[in-house]
Amino acid sequence: MRLPRRAAASGTAVALALVLAGCGGGLSSHAGTPFTACLQQAGVDISRMASWTREREREELSDPAALACVLSDLPAGERREVLDWAFPDVPADASADEQAPVAEAVGGFLEARTPPDAEAIADAGELLAALGVAGAEPAGVRHALALRVHLDAGGPLYDAWREGLDLEDDHAARARFAGEQLELGGALADLLAETSDALLAAQEQAG
Repeated sequence: MRLPRRAAASGTAVALALVLAGCGGGLSSHAGTPFTACLQQAGVDISRMASWTREREREELSDPAALACVLSDLPAGERREVLDWAFPDVPADASADEQAPVAEAVGGFLEARTPPDAEAIADAGELLAALGVAGAEPAGVRHALALRVHLDAGGPLYDAWREGLDLEDDHAARARFAGEQLELGGALADLLAETSDALLAAQEQAG
């Protein structure tokens, strides 16, 4: 399934709308912009966004259709300004818990683009930059996303590994398994490495 991509608004129009909307923190300070209009069209109820908590705003923006609006209606230079309250910068030494919100949001976006092709992977890398991942580390975010792309090949092995260790299926487990596979090498490792590298390339180009 392909998510709809609206034509990107010009940077000048978005910048003017941001000035008119105000300069407070969070998404509410950007009301009336092409981005929030896109969110409404995608089904996000933004009528009470001024009262949203950080967690609620992150939840709303994590919807795959909302992330498609990030790509279509936010110029790259505006994305961190708009999104950094819900998705603070992810430091290179971020713990698995700190990585999880970004990894889960982008993972859901990839799953909505079934099957995730090269364009979807490039879009996911672009979203990593938009959601606060600035460099090659923490690599666990990309490794976990690569596993989600290749669950048809690696899913049974991953499930057996996870069940043997009595682990929940979460970001920490996916990142750990993918990291171990990359160290071991083999066919699955090659797939994970190729996808992880493609995510990083798109992330760095967007950043």
